[in-house]
Amino acid sequence: MLRHLYSILTCCTMLQALCWPAPSAAQDDYLLFRTNVQYLYRFPEALAESDSPIVGMKLSADSCAQTYMSLRMADAAHGNASGCIPIMPSFAGARVCQEEGAIRLSLQSDSIFIIQHRLPLGHSWQAGRCPTTGALIWGRVEAVQEDTFLGLTDSVKYIVFYRLDANGQVQYLPAPNRPLRISKHHGLVGGPWLRDLCEYDHSLELLGMSQPAAGLQNPVLEDFFDLAPGDELHTEEQGVQGSRLRHVHSILKLQTATFHTGGYAVRMQFKRQRMQFFSSWWGDSFQDTTYFSESDFVQEFTASSLAFLNAQPGSIFPDSSYGNSAISVVMLGAFGTCGAYQKFLSAPFWMSTPQCVSMLTDAAQGGSFVTSLAGPYIDIITLGGPVVRRLRFYRKGSLTCGAPFTFPTAVQEPTLSGLSAYPNPFDQSLELTVPAKAVVRLYDLTGRLLGSFRCPEGHCTLALPEHLPAGIYMIQVQTAQGRGVLRAMKG
Repeated sequence: MLRHLYSILTCCTMLQALCWPAPSAAQDDYLLFRTNVQYLYRFPEALAESDSPIVGMKLSADSCAQTYMSLRMADAAHGNASGCIPIMPSFAGARVCQEEGAIRLSLQSDSIFIIQHRLPLGHSWQAGRCPTTGALIWGRVEAVQEDTFLGLTDSVKYIVFYRLDANGQVQYLPAPNRPLRISKHHGLVGGPWLRDLCEYDHSLELLGMSQPAAGLQNPVLEDFFDLAPGDELHTEEQGVQGSRLRHVHSILKLQTATFHTGGYAVRMQFKRQRMQFFSSWWGDSFQDTTYFSESDFVQEFTASSLAFLNAQPGSIFPDSSYGNSAISVVMLGAFGTCGAYQKFLSAPFWMSTPQCVSMLTDAAQGGSFVTSLAGPYIDIITLGGPVVRRLRFYRKGSLTCGAPFTFPTAVQEPTLSGLSAYPNPFDQSLELTVPAKAVVRLYDLTGRLLGSFRCPEGHCTLALPEHLPAGIYMIQVQTAQGRGVLRAMKG
């Protein structure tokens, strides 16, 4: 009986006009994407290595518009024995043809997927085949209803996809609770990742569009350097210098910013205050010299180094820093600092063949550029040690976020000698040796004053605040002969 039903369903789909009335000419278009509109979608199943957590789509006005190529990291995560990570089309395929009555997607190789966007409620059609098994995929209009998304309200068509097993039982792809949702006036709202419909349970959810401007907007080059004179960036850097770990805290105050001049895409000039000190790799011993300086500081970026900022998130991008056969994926995601978003290049991959790539050993992701807060920022551990540049605070006009640095000394190298502090690391108290009567101030590394003390000539004991957390502290010693700075660590 089930086999007869299956045959009837197949016949009805192929000869739809004989099985039910043809759709009325008044049926409206529910196009997947509107041309020249930038869309952004959340990809919750993204893998950290090279799947962007946010992917984009923007089609040209061509009736059959090309999209972009990306990687399918899920194959590697599910134990692809060959070690090949395939180069694949975007989530909507390599080409999107939005024709009258049907949308045709070139998903994988020669696989064509059809969405009958004009059919009314309850109608079904043959949408395509699973690339690996050849099983038929069916589509059906499940519902048409008014929905609200990104503050917009519109008619939304719900389409489910399914296949029939050997017994004629319906198997939804990827699940019955994840239909494709297409807005009548705005395009794809969410649903399954069509390229991998038969292989993986991947999904998309609309985060923003450019027309009308709603939700998250895809940041491009100028958006990342949207700074005005007087804006401040406070950064923390770490790197290996010889056998030591170098720490640099900087306060950068913008003087000028120019775009596309003098051979550079961006050129920014700052006034910089900087504090530098050293520690062992493990942070348990310190040098006794801290340097303070003030200078002009210029950041310059070539057009080629920033070209990826204008690319679609989720697309592959040539990475010339690792050779002509290396590629990375353009990543877009939350930065974690005050709700900003960042773009960066994933760790690079080597193109083993034109169809697949392999991972490179000890290759790190590129530096992050953050909307309105410049960059690059990076926080990685390599075989050579840590490479860090973090944003700790910013001030843009009246807007601030984070914990600012307030350096605990005038901007100069300390000149006072004969200082020492012990034990170091300390627990509840700290002994100081000073060359003369002194005023001693205790600061944390953000420049916050924690205590002030007076010391006679020779030595004194600092009664430290209770519940002082473990960490590194700055001790400023001021005498009539000059000023000096020590560092001490509470274990």
